[in-house]
Amino acid sequence: MYKIFSVLILYLSILCGCSATGIKYGDSLLLKNEPADDEGTVIIYRSSIGGSPTIVKISFDGNELGKLFNNGYFLVNAKEGKHFISTY
Repeated sequence: MYKIFSVLILYLSILCGCSATGIKYGDSLLLKNEPADDEGTVIIYRSSIGGSPTIVKISFDGNELGKLFNNGYFLVNAKEGKHFISTY
């Protein structure tokens, strides 16, 4: 019984590791999303925490950016000042 349980846990761990989507962090340099002269880039990063929901929706200043997976991120160009980031 212990052996079957161990194999099942190993299989599920490997399967979960294959579920990542989106661009790789190093590939973000390929994106030509440079901010204007009066803007900066805000990076919204979500780390992988065990037991956390797989997907959360992110909004920036009331505009939905999309769904954010574990170890995923969004780049947002914004002007200087206060901004509101929310998850749901």
